[in-house]
Amino acid sequence: MCEQRSTVTGDERLDRALIALRRFWTAPDAVRDGAATVELSTLLVLEAVLEGPAAGDGEIGVGLVGERLDVRPSTASRLVDRAAAAGVLAKRPSTLDGRSVRLTLTPDGEGLARRARQFRAARLDALLGAWSTGDRDQLTTLLERLAAAVRSERPRA
Repeated sequence: MCEQRSTVTGDERLDRALIALRRFWTAPDAVRDGAATVELSTLLVLEAVLEGPAAGDGEIGVGLVGERLDVRPSTASRLVDRAAAAGVLAKRPSTLDGRSVRLTLTPDGEGLARRARQFRAARLDALLGAWSTGDRDQLTTLLERLAAAVRSERPRA
């Protein structure tokens, strides 16, 4: 049964499009990086650290990684430990709080993050290569607004 487009509301179309985009974000639990297998959570931790310190903070700690990944502190701690064990993240004593750690990428972590970003950029370019710059900019602006709205409504654990 084919539904006429005119009977579908804009919100229904948006909902369907977001559901269809699930495939873009769905990823395996682990990905290959050359000969190594990398946990997807490790890539997410690296991206959270690469965002840099929050306004007014001079360091990136486990708590900030947890906020950025929207996970509980205990989960953030496990993910950070996993990334450190993989050799892509360094944990050093905080210079601001003796009870905390300061997180930085190792040279291997920087390389992994660079390769992951290059892969994602190439994938987006393959999907959006025929789009005009204006359309790409408009999509980016609207998705940023949607992401900000999602972040603002999310309760913190």
